[in-house]
Amino acid sequence: MIDWGFGGVMPYALDIARLIAHGSEKPETYAFPFYMDGPLRSAFVRTHYERLEHKPDWERYIMDIKLAALNEYVEFMEALINDPEISREEIEEDFTCCRARETAASIL
Repeated sequence: MIDWGFGGVMPYALDIARLIAHGSEKPETYAFPFYMDGPLRSAFVRTHYERLEHKPDWERYIMDIKLAALNEYVEFMEALINDPEISREEIEEDFTCCRARETAASIL
């Protein structure tokens, strides 16, 4: 998977995290227009792991994906926070903010 807008040598978990972070299991307001249900996400994550040439242990792999996904959410939230026309309440209810909270909770 290649993100041409941000092409380069990057952490292995980044492309996985971007797909998971910006996709949803069903259509959601402000989510990117691609969907992946739970079983398909699991298959995607496992297949990517199986194809890695240098595999970290499974727990490290999952944590790397979670941390990369949290980074994605924070980057998008930064744009929202810096927009003077968006209220704090709108940010709190935003797709990325909600997903950031969920991801942070799963890390903690």
